[in-house]
Amino acid sequence: MRWSVVLVVVAEAGKHVYRAGSAPTISHNTLVKRGVILWAHGRSATDTYCLTLRRSARMNFCRHMKEGFNTKHASGVLLRKKRLERCGKDGQLLTHIKPSHVRNSSRTDVRSPEDLFAAARGAGFEVVVAVYRHNALARAVSSFEIHRYAGLKREDSGTLAARRREAKLKQRASEDFCHAPGALKRHFETERDLYDRGLRAARANGLKLLRFSFEAVTGDLCGTIKKTTTALGCETRCRCQPTLSKHQRTSRRDRSLAGR
Repeated sequence: MRWSVVLVVVAEAGKHVYRAGSAPTISHNTLVKRGVILWAHGRSATDTYCLTLRRSARMNFCRHMKEGFNTKHASGVLLRKKRLERCGKDGQLLTHIKPSHVRNSSRTDVRSPEDLFAAARGAGFEVVVAVYRHNALARAVSSFEIHRYAGLKREDSGTLAARRREAKLKQRASEDFCHAPGALKRHFETERDLYDRGLRAARANGLKLLRFSFEAVTGDLCGTIKKTTTALGCETRCRCQPTLSKHQRTSRRDRSLAGR
């Protein structure tokens, strides 16, 4: 089997913590029969949560990817009801669907949060985990930092290519964060509205809804995993095995938000 990432086990406070990049494509004999949809924007500790739940409950990612319906990824596809159902039938019962993955397009039959969660139960996804990072600006800055450092190596610092990249990124930062007055705030409000519609749709369709803040996931990861595995009915068999996302290294956490 060809692995796309090497997992390194390190001892931390007496526990085994797995540091991981993008998850390798592997199949587990899963410990659960109910599917989980993580409903969350990016940069909300979603990699850490998903990779930990995946390992703890021996779950398989839908389409072998954390974000199988993210069309910005090379292997991502448009979200459709039959594709979600296929994942359920194949025992691929864990997926992260961002509100932005739900598109009002004539090319799909899942055009809204209401469509998504109406289809979820029939596809075997009975648990919805909603994670929200209330500081939307921090989330946006964190997302920008991923692109800032993508493909750069420490030894590249100070090179002509790095300086040119820096100049382009400064221009992009200005475009992303210095819109016309009020535009960024309206964007965040639109994002929140779509997210909240998903919560209401999950409840309306009788799905088990677990809500966690970004701070809860980052501050008590195993606590959130335990609540999830309890909802899945495998709390006694699914031991929390923390997995840390590689994206934690891209954020300038030593600086203030303004400094970043």
